[in-house]
Amino acid sequence: MKLVTTVALVTLRGPAPLAKALSALDIVSGGRVIAGLGPGSSRADYEAAGVPFEQRWQRFEEAVRLIKGMLQPGPAGAAPAGRLLPPPWQSRGIPLWIGSWGSQAGLRRVACLGDGWLASAYNTTPEGGPPRQVWRPLRL
Repeated sequence: MKLVTTVALVTLRGPAPLAKALSALDIVSGGRVIAGLGPGSSRADYEAAGVPFEQRWQRFEEAVRLIKGMLQPGPAGAAPAGRLLPPPWQSRGIPLWIGSWGSQAGLRRVACLGDGWLASAYNTTPEGGPPRQVWRPLRL
């Protein structure tokens, strides 16, 4: 059984701290981790972190490239600049799935940057249109 994260906001968490956490989780789980990554869509999250919201896509793509480099395996006993020690348990590195609602730009990022797609469909229906109601408050 694989252990898949939800979409981690690599842009706001930082590629190095997130890579270390994912590597540790991969080791503890015996190599079962798949990492979900995305830029997030909340302006408030970016404001709270002091990161310009308008730069989220550029920063996201750069952060994914960095984290991918950190999570790829290297020769035994070697730690090239940017690689983690200890490395992830998985011999091929931790798969990175890119979170996307399925837009053309999002799917391009999945194809170029990721190992898989972590589909987000809370804003669409199977027919391809917006839902009648995205969420309902819980009535007690």
